[in-house]
Amino acid sequence: MKKQIRLFTNLKDFLNSSLSSHTHAKLNHLRLSVDGISDLTSAISKCKNLYYLDLDLEYNEIDDEGITLLAHSLLSCQYLSILELQLAGNEIDSEGIQNLVSNLAKCANLRTLKLYIQENQFSDAEILGQALKSLTNISCFSLQFSALEIGDEGALALSSGLAKMSNLQKLTLWIYDNFIGAQGAQALGNAIANCANLQTLKLDVQQNNIGYQGAQSLGLGLSKNSKLQNLELDFIKCFQDDNDGKALVGFFQALENSSSISKLRLQFESIYINNNSSSSIASSFSKYSKLCYLELDFTYQSIDNDTASFLGFIIAKLPNLQTLRFDLHHSKMDCKSLSDLICSLSGCTNLQTLSLNLCSSEIENLKLSDLGAALKKISNFSTLDLELSKNQINDYLELSSVFQGCSNLSFIKLNVENEYSDILKQSKFVCNILKMKRLVNKVFGKSIEDYEEYFEKENSQE
Repeated sequence: MKKQIRLFTNLKDFLNSSLSSHTHAKLNHLRLSVDGISDLTSAISKCKNLYYLDLDLEYNEIDDEGITLLAHSLLSCQYLSILELQLAGNEIDSEGIQNLVSNLAKCANLRTLKLYIQENQFSDAEILGQALKSLTNISCFSLQFSALEIGDEGALALSSGLAKMSNLQKLTLWIYDNFIGAQGAQALGNAIANCANLQTLKLDVQQNNIGYQGAQSLGLGLSKNSKLQNLELDFIKCFQDDNDGKALVGFFQALENSSSISKLRLQFESIYINNNSSSSIASSFSKYSKLCYLELDFTYQSIDNDTASFLGFIIAKLPNLQTLRFDLHHSKMDCKSLSDLICSLSGCTNLQTLSLNLCSSEIENLKLSDLGAALKKISNFSTLDLELSKNQINDYLELSSVFQGCSNLSFIKLNVENEYSDILKQSKFVCNILKMKRLVNKVFGKSIEDYEEYFEKENSQE
């Protein structure tokens, strides 16, 4: 049975609560007075049975002394296993971070740690790296350490600490906009290779120009981790001097030796998928024998006909793909490119789930009849998640007829909420869709139950 989390949005309510009875607590958006940190830490030290704590202390002018008090108070929570500390926008310096992490290392039962320490007064990654070496009990670690200009030297120091966290199974790093180059990316790859038990990695290195050498080195490091199953990477603005997709090719080729990755989520500029890179990337994808889940995020990008064709060609090479998710919200493309991309998925013979997020997309000449015709060519998929909200759409009836022609569909999650569409056409569309109500989860942003009375009325008139 999942434990209920006690939520507190001000310090007074927390101080007046039964502190010793809390096992799961979330303190959200706390704003502390001058004496607030002292009162808070005193109260936390009395939470003897605390197992889970989510503490949001962002933008509170907490200094080294305050964070050290907090660290000492957590030592009294002997059962603490899951801790999330949101400390962005305070006045913590190197000494405070060192004291915090060294004290957390003494929490014998702590297994999950999430630290958000951006926008403070320190940027010494070497101090942090040294401190991380003591966190040998942590199995799930998240670190937000972005926009601090740590460079390659800082990435090396941070990586040396991560490499010593031998029990890590899940790692999330937000280290974007840190002036990290190829050398720093290589160090990160080597550190991840040393985390022998790592199964899930989420790495946001956007706005660090790691280039071809960095991408290849990172891929090689990841490929050496034999237990890595779930991989999520954000490569936006990482290959600024690469116009032909060479860096992306290098990464995927290096990753070919990975025999364990089954779930992959990627965000990168679509311009790197082109005539020069597509064949090489497709060749690499064909070797990812265990990959069954792929998510591609092209939010706020422009995708032309050639890029869409290349993407389809690459994805079709995945032999065991079962779930595919495209995030194209606020993107630009024409309807033909979108239809061609979907049609190319007909070669994915094991595809069961398709998710398309086209919310607020600028799709020229969008016709749901064309989109539906393309979907019908994917013969095997049984689940469709289609987000079409905030688009100027009027041919809903075409889409409903297509759904009825997709014989293998067993579940549809649909959102076509649109304030600009013709109300009469919306009503007819809802009526048609509700005749398939065993399949559909959501229409126009409302649940199916919201339309039950309308549906019964339409049936009585037939």
